[in-house]
Amino acid sequence: MSVTVTVDDPQNEAERQLSIPVFTEVLCRIVQPIAIELGLDMCDNWGTYNDVGVGETPEFFAQLDILAAAVARAHPDLREHIELRFGNVKKGMAAIVGHRPDATFCVG
Repeated sequence: MSVTVTVDDPQNEAERQLSIPVFTEVLCRIVQPIAIELGLDMCDNWGTYNDVGVGETPEFFAQLDILAAAVARAHPDLREHIELRFGNVKKGMAAIVGHRPDATFCVG
């Protein structure tokens, strides 16, 4: 299992091609319990997919920031990796949000 971000109902080739890697199952076993402990409801169940609508992206990005900081505190050796991956998620999603206000993302 790996966690990726894709566009639900892609409207063009760029959206069909979008698949942003977040992490593998090994990291999911580390990150998911931290998300659950912190009550980050948009990040706590990526194994079965969470949908994130455009209007929810600010909250999702805020939860990613909280989660990245918590993972870095618990596992300092993962700081750079998690920050890079979550940064890529935010950048990729923001690019779609900028031109498609009705987009929904699947995270899982």
